Amino acid sequence: MHLAANGDILKVNPAAVEIFKQTDEALREKRFDSLVNKRDNGRFQRLFQALMSGEITQFQLDTSWQTAAAESRWVNLIISRLPQFQDKPLRAVAMVEDITTRKRMEQELREVKRRLSQSREKVQLRFAQDLHDGPIQDLYAATFHLQAIRQLVENESAENSIELVQTMFKQVNGTLRLMCHELRPPTLKSFGLQTAIRSHVEQFTLR
Repeated sequence: MHLAANGDILKVNPAAVEIFKQTDEALREKRFDSLVNKRDNGRFQRLFQALMSGEITQFQLDTSWQTAAAESRWVNLIISRLPQFQDKPLRAVAMVEDITTRKRMEQELREVKRRLSQSREKVQLRFAQDLHDGPIQDLYAATFHLQAIRQLVENESAENSIELVQTMFKQVNGTLRLMCHELRPPTLKSFGLQTAIRSHVEQFTLR
């Protein structure tokens, strides 16, 4: 596509007619910026002015628009300033590539990643809660039972053995609690402020 210095469309090729879903005559009645998404229009105009003033020789822009059938399309624009010979008017050439399929695939990929991330977080939170409510509590109970048994035992050798087992239980419990915290950093959200404080106190006492 050939463009005048003010952005008017002067010449259109068949590929542009196919991409923009408009006739050759209809496109040549437009300024090129009318084909650019409103969100990107300000940037396009700044770049085009810089191009025509000689500050830059080329620029690239991805933009979208809606066809007459209300279909959203994406294009990659590469616009270059043509060399000016003698008294010939200043012009630019626009290369337009339809990238709708690529953009849709990128959007779908982002959505898949977002859903996988949410699913993974849910699994981690569920596992952390099950770990906290199950094995960790069982180990606490076993440790307290051992403490009670230890107070009843009069044999020093047996008492030392019980103390060793208690130490091992505390170490395993500490490891499990560390795993639990790594699985669910936002403790406040999942278990509440009171539980979070108790959780950190318990973790500190296990060190």
